[in-house]
Amino acid sequence: LTETERIRLQVMQAQLQLSILRLYDGPIDGIMSPASARAVRYFQTLKGIRATGTLAAGTLAALGVPLFGRMEELPELLGL
Repeated sequence: LTETERIRLQVMQAQLQLSILRLYDGPIDGIMSPASARAVRYFQTLKGIRATGTLAAGTLAALGVPLFGRMEELPELLGL
């Protein structure tokens, strides 16, 4: 997988976890949409994590999503 594909997969895993928790009802598509970011912010608030709406290492760990790829590149790789 390319770096972009790995990061999209990571976003999909986060979307799936948020969906299972009933915090996200959008598509599981690997795109960090405004709806995805809202769900992440809500999850972060519930977990006492600084609510940024981004998938930093602490948020991914709290979601049970393995960290791979360089998250500082996430916005650029996903075209945000």
